Amino acid sequence: MIVLHAGFCGGRLLLWGETSDAPEAGKLGSAPLRGRRRKRPSPEPLPLDAGTDGLATALKAAGASITVPERRVGTAVAWLPAVANKPAPSSPLVAESPKARSKAKLAPWTVTALRLSPGKTVDLLCACVGKEILAPGVVVGVDLAFWTMAMRAAGAIVARQQFLPHVVAANGAYRACWTPVFAGPDADLPGKLAKAMPAAARALTCDAGAPPDVAPVAVASQFVAWIVDHLVRTATSLQPKSVRPARSPKQ
Repeated sequence: MIVLHAGFCGGRLLLWGETSDAPEAGKLGSAPLRGRRRKRPSPEPLPLDAGTDGLATALKAAGASITVPERRVGTAVAWLPAVANKPAPSSPLVAESPKARSKAKLAPWTVTALRLSPGKTVDLLCACVGKEILAPGVVVGVDLAFWTMAMRAAGAIVARQQFLPHVVAANGAYRACWTPVFAGPDADLPGKLAKAMPAAARALTCDAGAPPDVAPVAVASQFVAWIVDHLVRTATSLQPKSVRPARSPKQ
């Protein structure tokens, strides 16, 4: 049994999972996805982590056209409820919740994460729309289900052509992109998505220094903008290019 989860971190959707048949610790991703060395020691591996093989098996069983290339697999930090230093599973199908008198506390755990491109994100989320089970033994987590809703909202914005060209600065460089316009019926879209966002959807960080501190409305806005930019670029690239008719040779 594998429960698939996803979080938007570092400008990408990261896919990870819990399993009732946890692999060996050596199956964890080898390095942080950002490629930076953490100043603090990495948290302990999540005992329920699906690992690289688990993610690959789940995606294959679900029929998703997504491979798990090594260059896109690494580790992320998942901030999850823990009781007596043991992580609480998201579903009893994965494991029983730890029994203790103490209250659950948020704790960091290292998980294997697959960094998805915008195109692969759309492919995966389209496969998950309206489903609780992707395949026998592969469950769609509530956070992954939330991202399908956010993707559909981004698609509606593109369909209504509510986007504009924009330039953003990043790492000392400038990048042109298409940005959504939250107006009319979509004026409060980020706020509505933020209210619907489960805590697990923003549980990932690339560093164990502190729990996620980005506001849900900001996370929702960033994700929608990321998908809108991809959808507009893809639609533009699929449009037939106009060709000028050849001029008749002069007589």
